[in-house]
Amino acid sequence: IGLTQTGTTPSKNHGNHFGSHIPFIKPGDLYPNNVDYSNEGLSETGLKESGRIASVGSLLMVCIGTIGKCQLIDRDCSFNQQINSLSPYGRLCSRYLVAACLSEYFQKSAWAASSRTTIAILNKGKWELLLLPLPPLAEQRRIVAKVDELMALCDQLEASLTYSATTRGRLLKALLAETLEPVDTDKL
Repeated sequence: IGLTQTGTTPSKNHGNHFGSHIPFIKPGDLYPNNVDYSNEGLSETGLKESGRIASVGSLLMVCIGTIGKCQLIDRDCSFNQQINSLSPYGRLCSRYLVAACLSEYFQKSAWAASSRTTIAILNKGKWELLLLPLPPLAEQRRIVAKVDELMALCDQLEASLTYSATTRGRLLKALLAETLEPVDTDKL
């Protein structure tokens, strides 16, 4: 369904490999809702000599250690050897792709296919063989819309629970203050 590749890390012995020409993504830069592009990137030399590029809209997935952590990129970037990229071909909804890769089914498949020695590793060959449900494009878009709708509902519920917990805390504090307030015996 797309071009796959494993990232590389230029040698730290060559300081001229690092700079600000292109972002260089590591597993710690992938968050549930975004990618942190602000860390040190690669220089033109670093990219030319040992970097790999994933194009905008590609999926990055950690395949060493915290297997399954993934996110879409909104700009071209390079990435280290702990990450595999998938740059989709043709008509594929990128947001569906990340939702499918974060599904329990896919995550379990990824972990089951990984080798476990000191650290879990899902090599590129095994990663490419994982099955991914791929409905027609219109259905992919409907699934993404439904996921967005459900996530908005979850956000509302979380905000409501936070508000309720805050209110309960204030009530308890007021009750305790009133209960524990010293009694003025002169007024009795």
